[in-house]
Amino acid sequence: MKFLAELKNGDKAVVSGLTGGTGMQRNLADIGISPGCRLEVISSGGCGRLLLSTSRGRIAVGHKMAGKVIVSVK
Repeated sequence: MKFLAELKNGDKAVVSGLTGGTGMQRNLADIGISPGCRLEVISSGGCGRLLLSTSRGRIAVGHKMAGKVIVSVK
């Protein structure tokens, strides 16, 4: 098990689950991050935000939110 916040630039992954409360899970789903979603890390600026490429386009996610996303690395 790995969290999205742990990935590095260029890593590709598939979302396998979400943790956190229902509000957090809803926020993640609203921006297109849900189980089965494929994504690629474009930039993982240390403790800042992660820039991701998804099927919906590019999105930025804070490290705290990214720490709630369980992924399997490809």
